[in-house]
Amino acid sequence: MNNKEYKQLEDDVIQLHLYYKVYEELFLSKSNIKVLNQSAPYFFFTFQNLLIGKLIIEISKLTDPHIQGKNKNLSLGFLLERTEDEDLKKELRSLLSEINEKVEHLRNHRSKFDAHRDLKIAIGQMELEPFSILQIKDILNLIKNYMETFLGPTRAWTPIVGNNTQALVATLQNGLF
Repeated sequence: MNNKEYKQLEDDVIQLHLYYKVYEELFLSKSNIKVLNQSAPYFFFTFQNLLIGKLIIEISKLTDPHIQGKNKNLSLGFLLERTEDEDLKKELRSLLSEINEKVEHLRNHRSKFDAHRDLKIAIGQMELEPFSILQIKDILNLIKNYMETFLGPTRAWTPIVGNNTQALVATLQNGLF
Protein backbone atom coordinates (compact mmCIF):
# COMPACT_ATOMS: atom_id res chain seq x y z
CA MET A 1 0.00 0.00 0.00
CA ASN A 2 1.35 3.38 -0.80
CA ASN A 3 1.52 6.23 1.67
CA LYS A 4 -1.29 8.14 -0.06
CA GLU A 5 -3.77 5.29 0.44
CA TYR A 6 -2.85 4.82 4.08
CA LYS A 7 -2.98 8.57 4.77
CA GLN A 8 -6.42 8.89 3.16
CA LEU A 9 -7.83 5.98 5.15
CA GLU A 10 -6.37 7.40 8.35
CA ASP A 11 -7.86 10.82 7.53
CA ASP A 12 -11.25 9.20 6.85
CA VAL A 13 -11.20 7.52 10.26
CA ILE A 14 -10.20 10.75 11.99
CA GLN A 15 -12.97 12.64 10.17
CA LEU A 16 -15.47 10.00 11.27
CA HIS A 17 -14.38 10.48 14.88
CA LEU A 18 -14.77 14.25 14.40
CA TYR A 19 -18.39 13.81 13.30
CA TYR A 20 -19.06 11.74 16.39
CA LYS A 21 -17.30 14.22 18.67
CA VAL A 22 -19.41 17.10 17.32
CA TYR A 23 -22.53 15.00 17.94
CA GLU A 24 -21.39 14.06 21.44
CA GLU A 25 -20.50 17.60 22.47
CA LEU A 26 -23.66 19.19 21.08
CA PHE A 27 -26.35 16.60 21.68
CA LEU A 28 -25.34 14.51 24.69
CA SER A 29 -25.44 17.39 27.14
CA LYS A 30 -28.84 18.24 28.66
CA SER A 31 -27.82 21.86 29.16
CA ASN A 32 -26.75 22.13 25.51
CA ILE A 33 -29.98 20.52 24.32
CA LYS A 34 -31.95 23.11 26.28
CA VAL A 35 -30.09 25.99 24.62
CA LEU A 36 -30.29 24.41 21.16
CA ASN A 37 -34.04 23.81 21.55
CA GLN A 38 -34.62 27.37 22.72
CA SER A 39 -32.64 28.93 19.89
CA ALA A 40 -33.42 26.95 16.73
CA PRO A 41 -35.08 23.62 17.50
CA TYR A 42 -35.89 22.55 13.93
CA PHE A 43 -32.41 23.45 12.67
CA PHE A 44 -30.65 21.47 15.40
CA PHE A 45 -33.08 18.55 15.09
CA THR A 46 -32.24 18.43 11.38
CA PHE A 47 -28.51 18.80 12.03
CA GLN A 48 -28.63 16.01 14.62
CA ASN A 49 -30.32 13.67 12.14
CA LEU A 50 -27.87 14.62 9.38
CA LEU A 51 -24.93 13.82 11.66
CA ILE A 52 -26.39 10.44 12.57
CA GLY A 53 -27.00 9.65 8.91
CA LYS A 54 -23.47 10.74 8.01
CA LEU A 55 -22.03 8.54 10.77
CA ILE A 56 -23.99 5.53 9.51
CA ILE A 57 -22.93 6.04 5.90
CA GLU A 58 -19.26 6.67 6.72
CA ILE A 59 -19.04 3.66 9.04
CA SER A 60 -20.65 1.55 6.33
CA LYS A 61 -18.18 2.79 3.72
CA LEU A 62 -15.22 2.03 5.98
CA THR A 63 -16.48 -1.49 6.51
CA ASP A 64 -17.39 -2.24 2.90
CA PRO A 65 -15.45 -5.13 1.37
CA HIS A 66 -12.20 -3.91 -0.14
CA ILE A 67 -13.29 -5.33 -3.51
CA GLN A 68 -16.85 -5.16 -4.85
CA GLY A 69 -17.19 -6.42 -8.39
CA LYS A 70 -14.58 -4.62 -10.47
CA ASN A 71 -14.16 -1.83 -7.94
CA LYS A 72 -11.65 -1.49 -5.13
CA ASN A 73 -12.71 0.30 -1.96
CA LEU A 74 -10.45 2.12 0.45
CA SER A 75 -11.82 0.39 3.53
CA LEU A 76 -10.59 -1.39 6.62
CA GLY A 77 -10.43 -4.62 4.62
CA PHE A 78 -7.97 -2.92 2.30
CA LEU A 79 -5.45 -2.75 5.17
CA LEU A 80 -5.97 -6.41 5.93
CA GLU A 81 -5.23 -7.42 2.35
CA ARG A 82 -2.05 -5.33 2.30
CA THR A 83 -0.67 -6.97 5.45
CA GLU A 84 2.05 -9.56 4.94
CA ASP A 85 2.72 -10.38 8.61
CA GLU A 86 0.56 -13.46 9.29
CA ASP A 87 0.22 -12.80 13.05
CA LEU A 88 -0.90 -9.24 12.39
CA LYS A 89 -3.24 -10.43 9.64
CA LYS A 90 -4.86 -12.90 12.05
CA GLU A 91 -5.37 -10.19 14.68
CA LEU A 92 -6.75 -7.73 12.12
CA ARG A 93 -9.09 -10.38 10.69
CA SER A 94 -10.47 -11.04 14.19
CA LEU A 95 -10.97 -7.32 14.87
CA LEU A 96 -12.58 -6.75 11.48
CA SER A 97 -14.94 -9.64 12.07
CA GLU A 98 -16.02 -8.08 15.38
CA ILE A 99 -16.46 -4.69 13.72
CA ASN A 100 -18.52 -6.15 10.86
CA GLU A 101 -20.74 -8.02 13.30
CA LYS A 102 -21.55 -4.79 15.15
CA VAL A 103 -21.93 -2.76 11.95
CA GLU A 104 -24.43 -5.13 10.30
CA HIS A 105 -27.32 -3.43 12.08
CA LEU A 106 -26.20 0.01 10.87
CA ARG A 107 -25.69 -1.29 7.32
CA ASN A 108 -29.37 -2.24 7.32
CA HIS A 109 -30.23 1.36 8.23
CA ARG A 110 -27.97 2.62 5.46
CA SER A 111 -29.51 0.27 2.91
CA LYS A 112 -33.13 0.83 3.83
CA PHE A 113 -33.18 4.46 4.95
CA ASP A 114 -30.03 6.58 4.65
CA ALA A 115 -28.75 5.66 1.18
CA HIS A 116 -31.96 4.22 -0.27
CA ARG A 117 -35.67 4.66 0.43
CA ASP A 118 -37.18 1.26 1.13
CA LEU A 119 -40.86 1.34 0.21
CA LYS A 120 -42.13 -0.55 3.25
CA ILE A 121 -40.09 1.63 5.60
CA ALA A 122 -41.24 4.81 3.84
CA ILE A 123 -44.94 4.01 4.12
CA GLY A 124 -44.73 2.60 7.64
CA GLN A 125 -45.39 -1.07 6.80
CA MET A 126 -42.05 -2.04 8.33
CA GLU A 127 -39.81 -0.53 10.98
CA LEU A 128 -36.08 -0.64 11.34
CA GLU A 129 -34.63 -2.00 14.53
CA PRO A 130 -33.57 1.00 16.64
CA PHE A 131 -29.96 1.65 17.56
CA SER A 132 -28.29 3.99 20.01
CA ILE A 133 -25.53 6.53 19.64
CA LEU A 134 -23.63 4.42 22.19
CA GLN A 135 -23.57 1.56 19.66
CA ILE A 136 -21.95 3.96 17.19
CA LYS A 137 -19.42 5.00 19.83
CA ASP A 138 -18.60 1.34 20.47
CA ILE A 139 -18.06 0.75 16.74
CA LEU A 140 -15.81 3.81 16.53
CA ASN A 141 -13.70 2.46 19.39
CA LEU A 142 -13.34 -0.86 17.58
CA ILE A 143 -12.31 0.96 14.38
CA LYS A 144 -9.76 2.94 16.37
CA ASN A 145 -8.39 -0.30 17.85
CA TYR A 146 -8.17 -1.82 14.38
CA MET A 147 -6.25 1.17 13.01
CA GLU A 148 -3.92 1.25 16.02
CA THR A 149 -3.26 -2.48 15.69
CA PHE A 150 -2.14 -1.87 12.13
CA LEU A 151 -0.39 1.49 12.58
CA GLY A 152 0.26 1.97 16.25
CA PRO A 153 -1.10 4.95 18.20
CA THR A 154 0.27 7.52 15.78
CA ARG A 155 -2.39 10.23 15.75
CA ALA A 156 -5.24 11.59 17.79
CA TRP A 157 -8.29 9.57 16.74
CA THR A 158 -10.69 11.70 18.70
CA PRO A 159 -10.36 15.30 17.61
CA ILE A 160 -11.01 17.98 20.16
CA VAL A 161 -13.78 20.22 18.95
CA GLY A 162 -14.96 21.47 22.34
CA ASN A 163 -13.92 25.06 21.80
CA ASN A 164 -16.05 25.27 18.67
CA THR A 165 -19.12 23.56 20.07
CA GLN A 166 -18.83 25.38 23.39
CA ALA A 167 -18.48 28.71 21.58
CA LEU A 168 -21.59 27.96 19.51
CA VAL A 169 -23.67 27.05 22.55
CA ALA A 170 -22.37 30.07 24.52
CA THR A 171 -23.17 32.43 21.64
CA LEU A 172 -26.67 31.01 21.34
CA GLN A 173 -27.18 31.20 25.09
CA ASN A 174 -25.97 34.80 25.26
CA GLY A 175 -28.35 35.72 22.46
CA LEU A 176 -31.28 34.13 24.27
CA PHE A 177 -30.82 35.66 27.71
